[in-house]
Amino acid sequence: MQPFAKLLGEWEGEGSMSLYTQTTYPCSENISIGHVGQPSFWYSDNTGHVHILKGPARNEHGRIHIVLETELTEGHPLPKKPKMLRVRREIALLDNDTLTQKVFMATEKKTDMTLHTNMIYKRLPKLPGSGDL
Repeated sequence: MQPFAKLLGEWEGEGSMSLYTQTTYPCSENISIGHVGQPSFWYSDNTGHVHILKGPARNEHGRIHIVLETELTEGHPLPKKPKMLRVRREIALLDNDTLTQKVFMATEKKTDMTLHTNMIYKRLPKLPGSGDL
């Protein structure tokens, strides 16, 4: 668990997203990563969703790489179309202050896993008195 403590913190990112087409759009996002006292992490982004992350994690040559994939049998909890079928997140810590995340999705409209967002995050400095997350 100790090597993965490097993921904990507040991150600010920029990148690109696509909505079921080849056209990409610039986007930005802030995320928070914390722990729940087990070998599990929580992840929150500025969409308002909080996720408990479970999945294989590798620490190779000082680089951390996590792959999380979920199959949704009921679809997205919000009544949006097209219905989301699967989501895959690939999170990699490139160095102490740089994190990447690629999110792939499969929907009713496009059943193959396709790249939805491709982000690069920079660690935000800790606020005085904030302690550890």
